[in-house]
Amino acid sequence: GAAVIGAFAEIAESIRAVSTQCTISYLNIARGHVVCDAQVTEPVESLRKQLEKSGQVECSVDVQVTTTAGKDIAKMTATWVILKRRTPAL
Repeated sequence: GAAVIGAFAEIAESIRAVSTQCTISYLNIARGHVVCDAQVTEPVESLRKQLEKSGQVECSVDVQVTTTAGKDIAKMTATWVILKRRTPAL
């Protein structure tokens, strides 16, 4: 969720993000601390234009989980639907 809200930070109060699907592949057993890196896969400016035009847009976020030593632990893809709020958030 942080990757999605970060991508739409300037308008975060006027949108609603709903996770609709998630797939994960476990690659290794995690031992110790892990680090997650999440990236929205589509160009954010294109997503914002689609949101403005239609009131909603679907986007994917790729997540990689590694140990602090760089060993791959898991990979995940999450699908989100971003909706414009009908009224501003309070």
